[in-house]
Amino acid sequence: MDEDVKLLFNKSLESLEVLEFDINGGYYDASINRSYYAVFYAARSLLLKRGIEPKKHSEQFINLGWNM
Repeated sequence: MDEDVKLLFNKSLESLEVLEFDINGGYYDASINRSYYAVFYAARSLLLKRGIEPKKHSEQFINLGWNM
């Protein structure tokens, strides 16, 4: 499980790197998507570290609110 947590957190960091590229290139709509996924992957890694594996995006953010 720890390896999965690291992989998800690294995906979050990768999304942030691409986000910077998108903003600098003027791709503002794409940067919104990258922002969402940076938060999504970071939140998912936190939940997984606690043994929580939501099946849907909406469940993930609800669980994050309940468990943090």
